[in-house]
Amino acid sequence: MQKAAASGSYDFNHLLREIGDFGRFQIFLILFISIVNIVPTWSMLVMMFAGATPGWTCAENATISANDTVSLSCSNSEILNCTGLKFEDDMRTIVSEWNLICDRKWITQTITTIQMIGQLVGEFVFGHAGDTFGRKPIFYFSVATLLIANLTAYFSVSWEMFATLRFCIGFFAGGLCCAGTVVGELLTSKWRLNINLFQSPAVWAGLLALFCWRLHDWRFVHLAVSIACVPILLTWRLYPESFRWYIGKGRYEEAEAVLRRVARVNRKTFPDLTPAWESLLQSTETKKQPDRRIYTFIDLFRNKMLMKLTVTLGIIWLASAFGYYGITFSVQLLSGNLYLNMFIIGIIDYPGSILIVLFNRWGGRRWTSFTFYLVSGAASLGVGIMQYIDFEKGWLIQVFAVTSKLFVSAAWGMSTLWCNELYPTVVRRIGGSTIESIGKIGSMIAPQILTLSYDLHGLLYLTSGGLMAISAVACIFLKETKDLDLQDTIKWSKQAGFKKDDE
Repeated sequence: MQKAAASGSYDFNHLLREIGDFGRFQIFLILFISIVNIVPTWSMLVMMFAGATPGWTCAENATISANDTVSLSCSNSEILNCTGLKFEDDMRTIVSEWNLICDRKWITQTITTIQMIGQLVGEFVFGHAGDTFGRKPIFYFSVATLLIANLTAYFSVSWEMFATLRFCIGFFAGGLCCAGTVVGELLTSKWRLNINLFQSPAVWAGLLALFCWRLHDWRFVHLAVSIACVPILLTWRLYPESFRWYIGKGRYEEAEAVLRRVARVNRKTFPDLTPAWESLLQSTETKKQPDRRIYTFIDLFRNKMLMKLTVTLGIIWLASAFGYYGITFSVQLLSGNLYLNMFIIGIIDYPGSILIVLFNRWGGRRWTSFTFYLVSGAASLGVGIMQYIDFEKGWLIQVFAVTSKLFVSAAWGMSTLWCNELYPTVVRRIGGSTIESIGKIGSMIAPQILTLSYDLHGLLYLTSGGLMAISAVACIFLKETKDLDLQDTIKWSKQAGFKKDDE
């Protein structure tokens, strides 16, 4: 058993290796999170389908029969005399529900932006709450409130009511990230990368396309999410709190209880932790003031290295969110079947997870992310140029669009892991939630650029390509964290975050 370090701290990463750093306990948590991911995935991506515009016709007068209609576009002057709209019944979306076409088409993408504003606020609020009150209670509170919000959205009677509920759904979805933090803090660097192979949002995104194809109604998606929340809430006693969070709060007995549970499930012998607690207590007495202060957003900017780290990661995440959600919600701009395009755009994230593992073994966090952002940017620029010149081969545009989505998804997944490794435990959720909030600015802007892209062809993808190139450059300045253990204190961050000149 490794003893206390000279600094008065204790190596809990070594302890994790003794009690199982990737045993049955961690696998159970990863599988659990994989199931839970249906809630944020379907909650946030439902607008891929709900915002789609079915084919529509306009009756020439109020008394005309339903079959006596003329097909119109918003540019057709006859739309001015339209007295009634008739949408095709192959799908039921909010567009057909509340006639969100022509001079009202801006409402659809504005609702998506409102949803992202909610998530921005939620991740910032719950990031602080997760570091203050614990990861577990914030996670289950978010699940409970998402159940209520999605169920209420099912009964929406106006687009204004629906938009308000989309804000609430985005806000409460911001607290679900706390669950993933617990898993990451129970893994060592050897296994932390492989968690990407178990991530299920891509699978759930693909299943969302199949669900919509089968039922054709946006309301049923919200109902399905609310039903899925019920069994998750029943697992309160099974899911642990972060032992690192307990230690940071000086609650050593509760931290030991979690670690004993990990050892028991992994069938490992639990070592004597008396030296660990004595070391921590001695360190606390030496400081004369317990290191149990409540850290806030301000602490990210009191430390010079943390400030540079936060700004750089913020730029990367803003670009990632813009590209990821821009491509996802622009599925209607692609030719072919809507449901098939939804499935491909959603499921393509999983091959991205495999790429993360394979390329990281060669290039580490920094150069893997750099390469992925560069390829995604090049593919986006290709789509943008082809759309701008009205290139006729739609299948080639789809290939480039899917390629861009594949690599921006992989790059963002790599950046998520990288972020958790760069921030110390005491501000890990605050730091993570801060850059996630910055990223949401990109996801808020993307729907508005998408609206403009209907008239300015290629604008969305050209903008995305430029932002991906900026992200690639930003990655070069961050420190490589491959094979490094998670760190717990801000003191460590004075030597970390940005690469040294000789790296």
